[in-house]
Amino acid sequence: MKGRSICCGGGLLLLVFLVACSSLPREAREAVLASFPSEEQPYILSARKADLLPEDETAGVEQIWCVRVGYRCWSCPHAEWHDCVSSYLVRRVHGEWVSAEMRMEEEWREWEARGCPPEP
Repeated sequence: MKGRSICCGGGLLLLVFLVACSSLPREAREAVLASFPSEEQPYILSARKADLLPEDETAGVEQIWCVRVGYRCWSCPHAEWHDCVSSYLVRRVHGEWVSAEMRMEEEWREWEARGCPPEP
């Protein structure tokens, strides 16, 4: 019986995870995944609606999402594929979805200012 409750608990956790990720609008998902070549097999690890800042509203941003993407990346020194993760702010501006990868310190400050979860 103990094994069954662990299994069911895991299934419930997976369901909660899938529901949380599925709330990312389809067009936003497509915008972020389109930046990857298909051989990297990108997939959404997590997505959370972010807080709009006053400058977002001034710039015409309608929605903004914190999105973590898992993908396969090639390691030249090891000559093999690895699992990698990148973080993106995905914005809807005047009806169009635009994604921007978080790379520089200033971009990470934007990430944190919008209530996105800290980098693991």
